[in-house]
Amino acid sequence: MRAKFLCFFVVIGFSLATMAQDKQKAEELVSEGVHLHDAGKYDEAIQKYAQALAADAENPEALYEMSFTYYVAGHYDSSIDLSRRLLKMKTPDNLLKNVYINLGSSYDALKQFEKSIKAYNQGIKKFPDFYLLYFNKGVTYLNNNDLELGEQNFQQALSYNPFHVSSHYWLAKILYKRNKIPAIMSASMVCFLENGSRRAKDCSSIIFDLMRSGIKTDSSSKNITIYLPSDHFSGKKKENDFSAQELTLSLMAASSSISDSLHLDTEQKKMSFVFQLMCNGFGDNKKNKGFYWKFYAPFFYDLKNNEFTDLLVHFIFAQNNDYDAVWIQQHSNEVTKFSEWLKQYKWPVK
Repeated sequence: MRAKFLCFFVVIGFSLATMAQDKQKAEELVSEGVHLHDAGKYDEAIQKYAQALAADAENPEALYEMSFTYYVAGHYDSSIDLSRRLLKMKTPDNLLKNVYINLGSSYDALKQFEKSIKAYNQGIKKFPDFYLLYFNKGVTYLNNNDLELGEQNFQQALSYNPFHVSSHYWLAKILYKRNKIPAIMSASMVCFLENGSRRAKDCSSIIFDLMRSGIKTDSSSKNITIYLPSDHFSGKKKENDFSAQELTLSLMAASSSISDSLHLDTEQKKMSFVFQLMCNGFGDNKKNKGFYWKFYAPFFYDLKNNEFTDLLVHFIFAQNNDYDAVWIQQHSNEVTKFSEWLKQYKWPVK
């Protein structure tokens, strides 16, 4: 009898050891697959994930990484199948929240708009504070030409992660022709959060263009016409109304005498002065309504009060100007001070 029990425990012990070895082997294969994915070798990555699943058939990480690689490689139906499988399993939350993104993004790529939004909404119901679900949902709305709902979801994403550059970037693109001051603020965020990137260069161009917009000069008569949004004269303030700040920008852009009298002899000095005037107007943000008044305005008001306006302007110019890129390198202490302030800044509580 004792010999039988001994045999039983030996078998159990052997099985557990084998399972542990299979799990470890699967993890190693998944890691190899991720490296292949990052190198753009998607077919080889998928083979590694398949080998991992041969060792551990229900390995959620292997299934998730395979579904993600299928999505990136354009095999959307396969990504959907694996994502659905993961939703039926006891998938760890750190993976599950991204499964909803793979599922929604794959449906979006297949132009199945309603299924995509449904997937994101299911994910948001389970993970209401996961910013990437809102961001990807916003992208799906943009792809469906719904700018308003796209904008709302990018705002939601920033409410949970104020440093999400992609949400700032797409807000700048949406707002570019719709609301000048918030567009400048969101574009400015990209310039210092992602300094030197293609998107930062794109955003610096948006800022330069908007700083110069709203005026027309007649060279023959030397008359200057300033254009303001029609709702500036409506008498009723709407949400996210920055018409007073727009007027300030237009007046500064139209008047060279102000720049001369203040000895603003470089473009950087001129823009810094304009930014300071604009930010001064954000001090009464509690009297105004809308996401951009509550989220961006206090930040830029505090940025100005902490004397970081010049640094911000150099970040904007640095995207197209080697002089400003060198200036930033030479003022590393100021950049460090700004970075520390940025880390400690208290954004509005969601």
